[in-house]
Amino acid sequence: MSFRVCHAGFLNAATFLKTAAFLSLFAGVFFNRAVAESPRPSAEINWQTDLKKAHAESVKLNRPMLLVFEAEWCTYCRKMEQTTLATPLLVSYVNHSFVPVRLDLEKDKDVARIRGVDRVPCTVVLSPRADLLGRLTGYVEWLKYRDALSQVRSLHRQLDLKQHEASRIHQVSAKKPLPESSTRTAVKKSGHLAE
Repeated sequence: MSFRVCHAGFLNAATFLKTAAFLSLFAGVFFNRAVAESPRPSAEINWQTDLKKAHAESVKLNRPMLLVFEAEWCTYCRKMEQTTLATPLLVSYVNHSFVPVRLDLEKDKDVARIRGVDRVPCTVVLSPRADLLGRLTGYVEWLKYRDALSQVRSLHRQLDLKQHEASRIHQVSAKKPLPESSTRTAVKKSGHLAE
């Protein structure tokens, strides 16, 4: 864009610059306000500690439960908590895709024994029906952890689809009378079946 060096041209250029400055200032204020008012992702995983409540939520939301076993004395548990489980992308993924439950190996001995957990950190993923979907033992970096959780979530979706399909087939077959078996028909025709 070229401006002529004359009084009228100068005013047009000045007006243009003032308008552009005003619009950019207005857009900046509007954008900052929108960002400030928008919900921010949680900085931490929304851990639950009550397994019964977590299971009820898992069933209600149809999300797998992510059980993370740790212990106070465990160095790698603290490292995983401060690195892997604090990564913003992983935090968001876990909060939106799972029902996360933090359990203490020593306080929750029965649950650990039932799930076969004898080392920490250990992550166990269960379906809403409490089927084992996956397990990770030891410290895992966040990318590998996310990839493993993604595979487990995919497995959950596949199982969920198959269960839904089986339920639908069962409902349809329950509405129709079952066809008489050929053996029963043959026995009836021969007269050897008492009715």
